[in-house]
Amino acid sequence: MQRHVMWLAVLALATLSLQAQNSGEWRYYSGDNRATKYSPIDQINKDNVSRLRVAWRHPQVDPAVLAANPQLRLSNRYMATPIMVGGVLYVANGLGLVEAIDPGAGKTIWTQKPLVAGPDGLAGGNILKGVAYWSQGSEARILTIRQQYLFALDPKTGEAFKDFGNAGKVDLREGLGPRATTYRWAGVPLVVRDLVIVGASMLEQDSAPAKEGPPGDVRAFDVRTGKLRWTFHVIPRAGEAGTETWENNSWSYTGAANVWAGMSADEELGYVYLPTTGATNDMYGGHRLGDNLYSSSIVCIEAATGKRVWHFQTGSYGGQPHRLHA
Repeated sequence: MQRHVMWLAVLALATLSLQAQNSGEWRYYSGDNRATKYSPIDQINKDNVSRLRVAWRHPQVDPAVLAANPQLRLSNRYMATPIMVGGVLYVANGLGLVEAIDPGAGKTIWTQKPLVAGPDGLAGGNILKGVAYWSQGSEARILTIRQQYLFALDPKTGEAFKDFGNAGKVDLREGLGPRATTYRWAGVPLVVRDLVIVGASMLEQDSAPAKEGPPGDVRAFDVRTGKLRWTFHVIPRAGEAGTETWENNSWSYTGAANVWAGMSADEELGYVYLPTTGATNDMYGGHRLGDNLYSSSIVCIEAATGKRVWHFQTGSYGGQPHRLHA
C-alpha cells in the first residue's frame, strides 16, 4: 500500500510538471529540476518562426532608476533568464533585484526593495543568472540571492517574508569558515521539496593567483524558515572521506571547486547532482598532489541529507580521473 501511495505521489508531481509546461509556463531556470530545458509547446514552429516580431523590450534596469542615480554602473554581463509562473515573469534585473513582469505588456509589476534606501542600496548587486520558485498548497515563494543574503519573497508583492532567516534574510557568509571573508555566487538556487540549495563561487575566477582559498561549499536551507539543513564540503574536511586524495593535507588550505554551472535534481530518487570545477590554483596542481576529490566532478548527493551517493571525476590537474561508487 505504501509503495502504491508513493507512486501516485510521483505521478501527481510529473502530471503537474507536464501541465505547467503545456500551459506555456517555465517554472524552473532549466525548464525543470532535471535541467532538460525542454518545452512541449509548439505554437511557434519552422513554418512561422520567420514572421516573429519583437512585441516589447524590457531594460535590465528601469530607466527612471538610472536617471535618478547617474552614478550607477551596469555590467555588460547581464544574462538573466526569467521563469514564468501563474502568468507572471520573475527575473533578476541588472542590479540583482528581482522584478515581476507582465509577459503580455512587458511592464514591471513590482521590484524587490534593497536592504538600504537610496543609491547605496542599489549598488553592489550580484550578476544573477536566475531565481527559483517554490509552492505548496496556498504557500509560494521566490528564492533569490543578493549580495551575501538569501531572500524568500512573496510572488504577489515582492516583499520579503520576515520569518525567513534573520528578519527576512539568511547571511550566506556565516558558517563558511575563516578563509571566506565574503560571499558571492552568480548561480541559480535549486528548490527540491522543502529545501533551497545554493552554491558558492568565492573567488573572482577559477584561475586564482594563490594556492590557498575558501572552498565553494554547497548548502541547503529550509524554504520556510531559512534554517541551515546541511552542508556538502566540495573539498572534504578533517575526518571526512576523500581527504586521503589530497597529499600532505593540502585539503586544509586549497579552495574553490565551485559549482558554477546549474545544479539538477531527480525528485523521484531524491538526489541532487553537483558539477564542480577545479581547485586553487586550477592551472597548477603542484601544491595539491593527488586526485583532489571532489573537484572537477559530478557529485550525486541525497537531497534530504547532503550525503554523497556517488561521484564521477572528469579530470584533475593533480591526479588521474577516476570513478568511485558508494
